[in-house]
Parts: sequence; structure tokens; C-alpha cells
Amino acid sequence: MKKLEGSITEANLKAIITAESEAKSRYSYYAFIAEREGHEKISKFLLEMSQNELENVITLFKLIKDTGSAAFDTFSLLKDSIYQENQKWTKQYSQMAAEAENEGFTEIAHAFNELLDLAKQHERICLELIEGIKDKPEIPKE
Repeated sequence: MKKLEGSITEANLKAIITAESEAKSRYSYYAFIAEREGHEKISKFLLEMSQNELENVITLFKLIKDTGSAAFDTFSLLKDSIYQENQKWTKQYSQMAAEAENEGFTEIAHAFNELLDLAKQHERICLELIEGIKDKPEIPKE
């Protein structure tokens, strides 16, 4: 297959994966609200929509995988998870918390700091899990 990396199509795939992921989260939240308000049928439908969005994301990731432009073994995915969680707690959440605090949004700053702590925990767990993988493939340096 033609090289995907660096193409507009790759950028489009990544953009739609982000949009589908956001939709999955949104529909899951909407389902939670509907269930809390006693609308079981609506909640069930929204959860189905959420699951459909996840299936769309899986399909799109497979398209990227099939081009060979990304590694999709557990070791590589854990390495990516470690990187993503580290970026969230060292850069994104810490900066967002400081900005919210500076603007006087103390509760929101606190929420960002809680997310920061969770991202740290996720990174630590992923680091522990990666140590348990026996056959670690060589990962090319970026």
C-alpha cells in the first residue's frame, strides 16, 4: 500500500479519530444523564451510539495499521500510552490548572490537578505493565 505517513489522508484519519472519540465520550455522558433522569430507553440508545463511535475509531485505527505507518503491538501501544499520559500531566494539565487558577477558576484548576494526578497514575501503571512484557521489540527512535 502507498505510504500514508505525512499525507493529507493521514491527517484526515487522525482528525476523524479525534472527532469520533469525542462523540463516544459525549454520547456516554448523555446516556449517564438520561439514565439518571429515568430515561432508560434513551440511555440505552445513546450507549449504542457511543459503542458505534468506538467501532468507527477501531475501523479507522485499522486503516492506519494496514498501511504500516504505525506499530500496533502491545509493547508499542503501551509506549505510546506512557508518552501520552506523560504529556498530559507534565504539560497539558499542569498548564491548564495554572491558567485556570490565574483566571480565578479555582474549582476548575482543582479538577485539572485531579486529572493530572490520574494521568501520573496511568503513566506509572503503564510503565509497570511494560516491564512485564517478555519479548520487547526494538522500537525505532523518533
